[in-house]
Amino acid sequence: MAFRGHKVIAMVPSRLESTRLPRKALADICGLPMVIHVLRRVQMSPIVDEVYIATDSEEIKSLVESYGGNAIMTSSEHTTGIERISEASADMDYDVICLINGDEPALNPDHIQSSVEALLDSEGPTSLLASESTKVNSPSDFKVVTNLAGEAMYFSREDIPSPSRSGVTQFLKAYHLISFRKGALDDYMALEKTPLEALEGHDHLRFLENGYKVQIGVVEHDSFSVDTPENLIEMVEQMKGDALFEQYRHEASAPEQPRDAVAEHRWTSTPITAVVPCRAGSERVKDKNTRPFAGFEGGLLELKLKQLVNVPEIDNIIVSTNDPVVMDFTRKFAETTDKPITINERPDDLADSSTPMSKFIQYAAELQDEGIMMMTHVTHPLVTATTFSDLIAAWREAEEQGYDSLVTATRLHAFLWDAAAKPFNYDDSKEKWPRSQDIDPLFEINHAAYLMPFVRMREVGDRVGTNPRIFEMDQDVAMDIDWEHQFHLLEDIVTAKRQRGLELL
Repeated sequence: MAFRGHKVIAMVPSRLESTRLPRKALADICGLPMVIHVLRRVQMSPIVDEVYIATDSEEIKSLVESYGGNAIMTSSEHTTGIERISEASADMDYDVICLINGDEPALNPDHIQSSVEALLDSEGPTSLLASESTKVNSPSDFKVVTNLAGEAMYFSREDIPSPSRSGVTQFLKAYHLISFRKGALDDYMALEKTPLEALEGHDHLRFLENGYKVQIGVVEHDSFSVDTPENLIEMVEQMKGDALFEQYRHEASAPEQPRDAVAEHRWTSTPITAVVPCRAGSERVKDKNTRPFAGFEGGLLELKLKQLVNVPEIDNIIVSTNDPVVMDFTRKFAETTDKPITINERPDDLADSSTPMSKFIQYAAELQDEGIMMMTHVTHPLVTATTFSDLIAAWREAEEQGYDSLVTATRLHAFLWDAAAKPFNYDDSKEKWPRSQDIDPLFEINHAAYLMPFVRMREVGDRVGTNPRIFEMDQDVAMDIDWEHQFHLLEDIVTAKRQRGLELL
């Protein structure tokens, strides 16, 4: 079988380590795992010759094969679906390959043909779909603008074109069912990450910035992805009346039963305590914890407390301080919320700038007998309630897998040299300048958050255990305030976010 003389294969990248909805690839939707819904729907497309699930999980691979599907194991180091399917398809014979997200179980199989047709009717190496949207100020959605030939000109989370100048009320929302010609994935992987790609976080800007054409195919509606427990509830209800599901409903392993998907994916057995250290006497940034910041009269402390009280998974908050101003603000703030907030009056000898951090950690480990400590700092103002929820979900998943702690870190894919001006993280005798994506990544601890059982902290005498899980956090989220210029920079960023109605709490 060939579509317009082209062999078409479909590849579904699927991983187990989702943060907002742990193990979502295996989430039960009306008796079938999510990834199997996607598999069956892709198999319904008459133009697809072969379907593969690309994964780094043996559990997913075994599941797919038990349903008669094909699965390919890939590296666990991949950060995008394009990277994963590029590895999986490296030695395959095809003319067109389609990337289909593994978290869209209500996929319309006809859209696969729409994406492939857009590609074959164009001169470019890749195509993706888009649908009309009237949502404004929705940074979770990528928007795209096209030229008169239907080719992408730019992708952004911002509203483009700008409604303030153009008066437009509809946008093209990118729908990431993507088709590639043979060789396009090799071209993509050979290119360095580009400035606009890094700025906007959209893979296809790498193609655009290097002069490649990206064709956009417009469809009436897209398929929403399941990213949260709330999304899962919505998807279960939608699937119950889904006409395509009727074609494979007989495979469901159990009858549908009412359930609370939010409760099912939210653990409450071990309480979470947020510990916020706030010592007095900052030397590099005077009064940085409580001086006014971006419209918050209580400064960074007020912003962080507001973020933490908005995290449903946090059971209580402890502010550890020797600063009377911090204590006074915390007492007043605690009266405005139902979330338990207590003040730990820290001895001055544990709050001096010369005090080793290890000494304070030993002290913090005694703040509670049991439960999970989540230590965070007010000097990371861009770490929001949503991110904290993601962190806690990742910790619960890590805990089940045998990790004893979780620490936030920023991935470094860069050319690092030591003090002797020699390459530190790559061998230049093999290749003088390898591709940055081929360099083994390093991780910089960014101190945005640490999660660990209080009992384990006392056992090892540290806030990181002997088997920690690294939670990758983008640098633009983990930005910290250590110096005066960083205070002003982040104040400008937070002010701009507030003015534009973007998420801060």
